[in-house]
Order: sequence, then C-alpha cells, then structure tokens
Amino acid sequence: MHATPDLSRAALIDALIGTEKRLAQLHAAQHRLLATLAQSRGTDPLDCTEEEITAALRWSPNTTRNRLHTAHSLATRFPETLDLMAAGSVSNAQANALVEITAGLEPDAARAAQNRVLARLPHQSVAATRKARHRAVLAVDPQAAHKRHLLETKKRRVTLCPEPDGMATLALYTPAQTGAAVMAALDLHARQRSEGDARTLDQRRADSLAHLVLSSVGVPSSGTTQTTAEVPALIQITVGIDTLLGSSEEPAELRGIGPITAGQARAIAFGNDATWRRLLTAPDGTLLHADARTYRPTASVERLVRLRDRHCMFPGCAMPAARCDLDHIIPFDHHRPEHGGATTPQNLHSLCRRHHRLKTAGSWKVAREGEGEVVWSAPTGHGYSTRAEAYAA
Repeated sequence: MHATPDLSRAALIDALIGTEKRLAQLHAAQHRLLATLAQSRGTDPLDCTEEEITAALRWSPNTTRNRLHTAHSLATRFPETLDLMAAGSVSNAQANALVEITAGLEPDAARAAQNRVLARLPHQSVAATRKARHRAVLAVDPQAAHKRHLLETKKRRVTLCPEPDGMATLALYTPAQTGAAVMAALDLHARQRSEGDARTLDQRRADSLAHLVLSSVGVPSSGTTQTTAEVPALIQITVGIDTLLGSSEEPAELRGIGPITAGQARAIAFGNDATWRRLLTAPDGTLLHADARTYRPTASVERLVRLRDRHCMFPGCAMPAARCDLDHIIPFDHHRPEHGGATTPQNLHSLCRRHHRLKTAGSWKVAREGEGEVVWSAPTGHGYSTRAEAYAA
C-alpha cells in the first residue's frame, strides 16, 4: 500500500496502525524461523547455523547470536507472547524487552513474570511494558535485580565506535558506581582550567581522559584538543604517498576506525614519534620481492594482506585483520609447494580462527574473484561475496 496525499489524516493513522500490526506479524514469523534453526543446532563445534544466517541476512555475528537467543527464548519460555506478536497485538520491541529483563531468572520465574503482565501487553507502550516487566520481575523474585546486576557486571567492556568526520566514540560499560567515580575524576581534572583556556567543560573532560590514559603507558600528550599527532605509537594509518605530500586529499584509513581526513593523516604521519613502514607494489597492487613457495608469508606480505583486508573476509564478520589468521585460499602443498597454492597476497586472506576452522573443515568453499574479492559457497549451496575494505567504494 502506498500512502497518497488523497488519504485523510484519519486514514493515514489507520494505515500506520495496519503496517505496525503487519510488522509485528512478520517479526513473529522471523522469530519462529530463527527458533527452529536454533533448536536444530547440535553439539558439533563446527555447526555453522550462525554463519549461514549471518551471510544470508548480512547481519553481524553478534546480531545473529542475539536474535537466535531471543527467538529461542520466545519460542520455549514465552510462547504466549509470541502468539500475541503473531496476532499483531504485541510489538517486537516489547517482546525483546521481555527476554532482556528476565535474563537473570530461572525459567519458571521468567514465565511467572510474563503471566503477571501478559493481559496488559496489547494496550501498553514499550516504555510502560518495560516498567511493568521490572515490577513483575521484582514481585516474583526479589533477588532478580541483584542477579541481573551480577550478569551485566560480567559484560563490562570498552568499545570504540567510528563516527563521521574523522571522529570516534569510546564507551565504557561498567557498574554504575564505577562510572560515577570515573566521571567525578574527569571533572576534577577538567575543572583545573588555566588562564586563557577557551575549551568547554565537555572538551576538557575528553582531553583529560585521553591524557590520563595515554600518559599511563608512556605516550606523551599535550592535554589540549590537538592530541592526534601525539599518539602514533598506538595506532596504524594506511595512506597514499600523494596524500602525504599534500598533492591529494584522498582519505586515509585508521585501523579499527575507518576513513579519516587527509589532514588528520598528515598530522599523524609527521608527528614527533611517527614510524613509517613502506610496502613496494607493482602498478596492479602486487607486492614485489615476495617468496611465493614458502608456507609462512614474509613480513611484507603479511602486512599487505592485513592492510588490504582490514577484517575477517567471512561474510558479516568484523574481526580486525590484526587478530586474524592468514589463510591460503588454494591450500598450500607442504610436500610439493610448486603444485599447491602460492603464499602471495592474491592467494591469502584474513580469517578469524572460527571461520578459518570452518573453511579448513570443508563445510564452506572459497574462491578468489578478482583482487580484494572472494566468493564463499555455503553448505546449503548459497553463494556470498565479500570485498576487502581497501577496495570498497
């Protein structure tokens, strides 16, 4: 159905209600498909159900894992909620909230928490659902909040997320009291403002955090907003020579983040302690002076492959290439090297350990399709292609 200006406001609202109902029904159908796949998994460590879904739907591995868990929980613990979704009465967000909030409960307690609020779900917003679920969890198991806290404490982490315009967000997931203490310490440092310092409080907090962390490992930091050029020992930049010389403004690549501006790259490259490593290639990108008949790649070949791929080359996997194995696409022949796959960038790609094992076991087939691109064949016969980040548009 296509909305048109001819529809009245009331008709437009009715159409929105209809689409929301159909979305809930589609999500319920998807949950049931995922639950069936989740239940079909055996104990084989090389079971590739997650990889099949990741490649087919272009989800990240974490997304696939989380959605399989949610679908399995709805199908086995909360079939009544799933039935309401199939009827279009409960949204996917409400169902996700149920699984999330009851994660620390035993199955019987989780079902009891669902049953206390089930009749009200079709008439509640997502926010109201979450509040009602929290109250229900506390009612059926007063220790549930503590259980969830202990569960979440095990998930504490620091994440780095790329942002537009050459920026990034560094996030700390930690117990609330630790987060409050870290913020108080940042405030203490940030409020020590020198005369003529025009930075805002937020800017001083950000600069203080960078200074405290970097100085703790011996990396100098000026304590101002211009800290980028002071940290070359901790980061890796891939940049063209024309950009370095200032004759091109092509962006560079910051490992773990993505594209950055030419100006940022030059500031880092010409920093006081920057170290340059040069890789010589032929016009077609082939690395010169590589020994193709040894099993282990030379340091130059290894650097080139990791810089080219930048992450695991399995569909949907974002494991950084620096933490991956280098795998021969055409297997290397240890007995007769001249008859096997060569140890060259064209025959090597980066694979995380999990996907390296799947490929070696033969459940997934892979072939090179031009420089920087490989094609995977799944056990079901489906085909998926991946392209090295260095060749991405």
